[in-house]
Amino acid sequence: MSELSEDEKKVFLAATERRKAAGIRLKRIVLQADAHQVEDFNILWESFVERWGKREALNHLILIMARVEARLRDGENAKQGRKPEA
Repeated sequence: MSELSEDEKKVFLAATERRKAAGIRLKRIVLQADAHQVEDFNILWESFVERWGKREALNHLILIMARVEARLRDGENAKQGRKPEA
C-alpha cells in the first residue's frame, strides 16, 4: 500500500473534519468473496459509474448496502421474536 502525498493527506483531513462537523460517521463494510464474486462486483461497480458517475454511484451503493443491512437485521430480529426496527 502506498503512502499518501501531503496534498492527499490534507484532502483526507479536511473531509474528516467536514464529516465530524456534520455529524456523519463512516461505517466499515467487510465482505468475504471469492475471485468470481469480486469480478462480478467490479462489473456492477463499473456499470454504476458509467451510468451515474463515481459520486452518485457511491451514493447508490451505500443505499443498497443500508437496505441489505436493515433486511438482515430484521431477519435476525424475526428469528429472535423481536419486532423489526423502524
